[in-house]
Amino acid sequence: MKVSESAFAMSYEDIRTSLTVIAAEREWGDCAGTKSLEELISEVEKGESFVAKVEGLGIVRVIMSVRVKVLHQDLILWELFRKKEGKISSRYLNSSLGEKMFVDEKPKDAALRGLLEELGVTVDRNDLSATVVDPKREVKDSGSFPGLKTVYYFYPFAVTFDSRAYKSEYITEENGRKTCFVWIPVESWIKIQELIS
Repeated sequence: MKVSESAFAMSYEDIRTSLTVIAAEREWGDCAGTKSLEELISEVEKGESFVAKVEGLGIVRVIMSVRVKVLHQDLILWELFRKKEGKISSRYLNSSLGEKMFVDEKPKDAALRGLLEELGVTVDRNDLSATVVDPKREVKDSGSFPGLKTVYYFYPFAVTFDSRAYKSEYITEENGRKTCFVWIPVESWIKIQELIS
């Protein structure tokens, strides 16, 4: 997907050259919750993101992703916390879970993979519905890479779990990270979204 007519992806060497100073000044990888420049380059090599120069924004990290609202009766699944290396963090997505897309991966395939990786649940692809056709766009300051803006393109989906997929909570561990999901009433979730937006 094109980010913009005036954007172009950067090579690994260009990334390293352009971001070494800011990474050092902002202590990427040394401050709690941040990642190193090498971790950014690794993310790009894996196809989880790319770095580009965008007119009006400068150098940005671009992530293509999906977000999935998981419903069961009048409940919505909420990511309560993530814990890695003793540090607890929370993400406030406007969905139950988010998953980065790989290069050339279709949005629905990424959503199905996210449900399996994050919750250990396999759903029929026909039960997963896209809530919009074109991806939504958000530009945010990166928490992982301070001083670097991230442009997120995400495709929203929704799925309703039946009694076979439903569990009272989901706790998963992946790459040393523990994530806990719990169910909350949809009306409470709407109020939380109003407070954080």
